[in-house]
Amino acid sequence: MLRLLGHALKKALAIMAVSAAVAGLPILADAVSTAQAATAIKEGTIDLGPVRLFYLDTGGTGETVILMHPATASSDAFRTYQIEPFAKAGYRVVAYDRRNYGKSYYDAASPPPGTTVDDLEAVTRHLGIDRFHIVGTGAGAFVAVDFALSFQDRLRSMSLANSVIDIKDDDYQAMMTRTRPEGFYNMPVEFRELSPSFRAGNPEGLKAWLDNYAASRVTPRGPDQPEKNVRTLKGMEAIKVPTLFISGETDNYAPPPVYQKILEHMPNAELVTIPESGHASYWERPDDYNKAVLGFLAKHH
Repeated sequence: MLRLLGHALKKALAIMAVSAAVAGLPILADAVSTAQAATAIKEGTIDLGPVRLFYLDTGGTGETVILMHPATASSDAFRTYQIEPFAKAGYRVVAYDRRNYGKSYYDAASPPPGTTVDDLEAVTRHLGIDRFHIVGTGAGAFVAVDFALSFQDRLRSMSLANSVIDIKDDDYQAMMTRTRPEGFYNMPVEFRELSPSFRAGNPEGLKAWLDNYAASRVTPRGPDQPEKNVRTLKGMEAIKVPTLFISGETDNYAPPPVYQKILEHMPNAELVTIPESGHASYWERPDDYNKAVLGFLAKHH
């Protein structure tokens, strides 16, 4: 009986893999074996003296994808929609809480904190990661670009979603000001971050997003980390890593024209625009987000 059940399970998994291939989803060599059970996620901490960084790691022998969370969430937010499908596509998936977020401990009285790039480098050393794909959402994309400007030989690809990337050029900053008029930051966080369609049509998803937001807050906060590099449009031209930009069509922070400005300096980069999505495409339109990122990764492994 058990043998028959095992045979049926293997057959079902094979059908699932073929169906995914027909649908255009990238399936790496070990995807079927990964799919034999729900993805196991290891939790751990990395001790950096005055800070302990909490991380998630699916393990495995596939290429590594590091997911960088936005300023409104922690790594736990990726459990809902990203970690499982990315792991089942054959990737080792890693995510961690940056200082001042989620389950990472950060002594508010600690000495100068170094940069977010230094912390990312420490995470990769601790986990034995050499080259990897980086996927940054919101403020997580700030770290991804900063890392690319310092260590782009370590990156297989870079996907940047819903992020202004904090480029310092005056004309770029003026464009940012036009998208966020006076009083913008006095509005509720869900109004600033999420599209009207999502807020109106998905009350359960809205509540879960707000719960993730609340859980990611840390008090007291330690000192903010400085940038390793100053990001400019001219400086973006130095990045030769295959790059994907994802924009939400109704993103209050970074609508499509923001990325079109950057593409003038990175003509080989790609842009995907997700309809009816605000500043959190990974949460508001996860199927579209995952399809865009996984499709891009499949071209650059």
